[in-house]
Parts: sequence; C-alpha cells; structure tokens
Amino acid sequence: MSPPAISKAQVQAVLDSIDKAFVKKDAAAVTANYTSNAVITATIVEEGRTSKTKHIRDDYKQTLEAGFADFTDYSLQRKDVTIEIAPDGKTAQCISTVVEKYRLYGKQEEAVSKESVTLAMSDDKVVVTDDHSDVSIK
Repeated sequence: MSPPAISKAQVQAVLDSIDKAFVKKDAAAVTANYTSNAVITATIVEEGRTSKTKHIRDDYKQTLEAGFADFTDYSLQRKDVTIEIAPDGKTAQCISTVVEKYRLYGKQEEAVSKESVTLAMSDDKVVVTDDHSDVSIK
C-alpha cells in the first residue's frame, strides 16, 4: 500500500509550525520540521552586498540559536502562499513571501524573503527537504 498523498493542509500546517517557532525563537521547534539532510540555502542582499549561506538541519539549528540571541521585537508574516502538490502526491512545492521585522543591535530592520520550500512525506509526517530564500534586508 502506498503512503497517502500530501495535502495542502499538511503543507500549510508545517509552514505554520515553522513560523510559530520562529516567533518563539525556538530553533529546535523550527528544525523539527526538516529532514536531517535538508538543505537550507539563502541569497541575502543587504546594503548593496550579496552573500550566500548553505546549511543542513543541525548546522541551521545552531545558526538560528546564535542569531535569535541578537534579535528583539521580532515579528513574522507569511503571505502570497502557493502550494503545488506533485502528481504522485509524494512531494510538494511551496512558494511564499516572508516578511520579518526585528531590532538587531538596536537598529530596526526588515527582511523580505521570497521562499521556495520542497516538502516530502517521511515516516507519515510531512517535512521540509529543501528550503531556499532570496532575502532583501532594509
């Protein structure tokens, strides 16, 4: 018997879980939604400079833990969410815009990310296998 197909509601639940964990600054709860070999990449543009990051889940967790300590007044809004389920129902692709507002070292900033996430069913749970963000920080 083949596993059940991924539903849009399951994908949305994973996104909601990640977003809530970010607001709580809970790195373990964020990364609980990722496979152990998930690849998390970002292209970040800030003050005319472009940098790229690449992590796997456990490395990403440590990076989040370190970063959360420096942020205050953090808020997150996810919008323009589109979810596409693969014809075989085994994977899903989600594209959305994430707007994060925060204070970093006393300076108010806003990061707008175009996020592309790939999810798959693993042990009867929908999890992120790949996450790429194009981030613009103002």
